[in-house]
Amino acid sequence: MHTPIGDRIILGITFLGEPVFLLLICLGIGIRLLYYHCRSQATTLAMVAVGAAGLNYLIKVIW
Repeated sequence: MHTPIGDRIILGITFLGEPVFLLLICLGIGIRLLYYHCRSQATTLAMVAVGAAGLNYLIKVIW
């Protein structure tokens, strides 16, 4: 079932779930929210993003 193109596609999809990539996306969205004066939404997004990255790391260490 493995093919070179299939493996590259799956690796690309897997990269989208990396904590660093997700934090960069959240940082961009957070900056946009702050630009439009949506401080409470930006704060909530920051707390959720950091919590999700921390939980992801914790689960990987425990598992």
